[in-house]
Amino acid sequence: MRVPFPSRRMPFGAGPGLAGFCLVLLAACALAGYGQVRPDTEITRQFRSQQVLADHQYYIFGPDAEPVAILAVDRRYQLAPSLWKPVQPTPAQLGAWVSRMDDRWQDLQADAYGALILDQAGNRIGVWYAVTDWTTVRLEADGQAVIFTPIRTRPHKRLY
Repeated sequence: MRVPFPSRRMPFGAGPGLAGFCLVLLAACALAGYGQVRPDTEITRQFRSQQVLADHQYYIFGPDAEPVAILAVDRRYQLAPSLWKPVQPTPAQLGAWVSRMDDRWQDLQADAYGALILDQAGNRIGVWYAVTDWTTVRLEADGQAVIFTPIRTRPHKRLY
């Protein structure tokens, strides 16, 4: 004779809910050690008004005449070796780059925009101007900022 065992099955719906919760928790733990690029209208205004920040080192990614992204890192931090090219723009050069970047994506109804670059603790490392904000940001223990070049060089949507 077979003895029935108590069912150990979860009520319908609890399994997917628990799995979703575990995925969110796992993602939060995995991303806890990384910073972010946060769009900011004031930074967009600074770039478009050709304001060069004296206490920042500038870098570009892409062709010299028409970069894909502009990065300015606070001089208290050092950018880890990467594909970013160091530059010393004048306000006129910065304005020309921003204008070309804005013109490039106009037909696709996408805008390049400014963003804050924040470390994993939420502290400002620098600023960014590009049509995308998908990248990896991390501040190492030795003070080196690891900021990858844009993961995507095409726009994803208009933000403002």
